[in-house]
Amino acid sequence: MAAIADYVVQIILGFVVLGVNNDAVVVVHLTNAFVLGVLSYLSDSVSPTAAEKASASLHPHTPSISPGTM
Repeated sequence: MAAIADYVVQIILGFVVLGVNNDAVVVVHLTNAFVLGVLSYLSDSVSPTAAEKASASLHPHTPSISPGTM
């Protein structure tokens, strides 16, 4: 949720940077881009993606027993 809100702010700042020739706005825009990258990285590392969930269901990590050992 925080990453989505930051993304919207980033878009608005991008349009402000295009219209205003102010170095302070550019610095805020670039700093906000860094924060957005960190939030995206943290959200990806916390929750598994749909692809990882699908891969885990297709390839369960069960111990394999060779035939004849039972």
